[in-house]
Amino acid sequence: MKAGFNRTIATKNNQVLFTAGLPVRLPGDKVAPKIGQPVLWDPYQNISLAVGDIATAKNFTLSIPVKTTKGKTELVDVNGSDWDLCKDQISVTFTQPCCGVNQKVDQYIGCVKCDTGYQVEIHYRDAYTQAVHGGIGEVCWWFNYATRCVPDCDSCNVSTVTDFCVAAGLANEINSKKETHYVEGIGTMNTGDQFLFPLRAGALSRGKLFHKFCLSPQSDTCKQCSFVEGLVSLVLTTTGDPDTVVTIDLSGFTTDDKTNPEYMLRDLQEYFNSVLPEHKAFANISGGTGKCCQYEIEVGGCFNSAVLNTVNGPVPVTTENPFANPITFNDGCTSCTSTAISWEPQALIRYYTESIVAPCACDLPADNLNFRNHFKQIIDVQLIGDSWKPHYSHVNKVQNQVYPAGHGYYFLLDLGWQHRGGSGGDWYYNNLAESNYGRFP
Repeated sequence: MKAGFNRTIATKNNQVLFTAGLPVRLPGDKVAPKIGQPVLWDPYQNISLAVGDIATAKNFTLSIPVKTTKGKTELVDVNGSDWDLCKDQISVTFTQPCCGVNQKVDQYIGCVKCDTGYQVEIHYRDAYTQAVHGGIGEVCWWFNYATRCVPDCDSCNVSTVTDFCVAAGLANEINSKKETHYVEGIGTMNTGDQFLFPLRAGALSRGKLFHKFCLSPQSDTCKQCSFVEGLVSLVLTTTGDPDTVVTIDLSGFTTDDKTNPEYMLRDLQEYFNSVLPEHKAFANISGGTGKCCQYEIEVGGCFNSAVLNTVNGPVPVTTENPFANPITFNDGCTSCTSTAISWEPQALIRYYTESIVAPCACDLPADNLNFRNHFKQIIDVQLIGDSWKPHYSHVNKVQNQVYPAGHGYYFLLDLGWQHRGGSGGDWYYNNLAESNYGRFP
């Protein structure tokens, strides 16, 4: 019986092919190439080769040095024991670095009534739901909010039941369900809380803006990117007579005692969740998906301006007006010749796919399970029941998820006739090795 399989090996830090004409294996079970550096060599002569030598070399192997679980450097072959240029196929690609971002979805709502219940159904999937449920791997969550015929929400500047009340009520329902809603399967991967809910939401009233700040990981070299600049305060100003200024102290979130910016920003998110609601505001922290990528802090609420101060001064801010353009639709109850109806929504809910970082219980060198790098997607948001007036809800995908890319060179070999084992063998031969990415393969 003959079997074939694909093997993918990645290098990092823009490694180049090891210099030709040098010994590869050194005395004392050492190797000359650096970890992750590809080397083309003749294992019988113990000499490195150039790419141009392939046409005339009698024997050659492409290998990548990795660090084994015992701390020893080992050469792992990309190919099998022998090359056969008539049967083996190898491809080398390079992808420019690309930072990943999380998904954002807006739902505009309107024409709400008092003493009425409103329900939304969110369809979601990720790698874990697909593993547990099979097929498309979709799960649905239902969230409810009931209005009253008295002011029942702390809206920006209103004294009656409004669309914003429903938006804020549903957003609060979503944010408070983290103890009862969860994604099956994540709990098997970590030692922390089993209820890891991947959604967050915030409500925004017409006339208000989203304020966005980007924090860049800092280091002497991009190889580290181990901290973000120290935070000082978040200042929210609401115009009026007089203006109302709220200062949120962030001095506790410095980098002096933080070795992992992901954990610091996770703690900052929890802090925002606890202090901002009383000021009719919310914040979401996302991004950073990939090496040395920025983190985004997005703030929304009843204020008119926001300033994020750091030890190096204010962070540049960008604003977004999600109500800039009216929404048009055709009323299905009118004649075919009727003109489109223009609707200016007064409130929206913004849904975020959350960046989960959890303590890892896997047999891996990693300290935590970084859910930011995983596929996760809000497939649809549907209105349930007869309470909603037709057409007066609109879902807009503001930002699709983008996956991180560009981890270096990838060598892909289609092995059709090879059987490998021994030193540098595959994982099912009980010869596990690990590189800077983690366990190999």
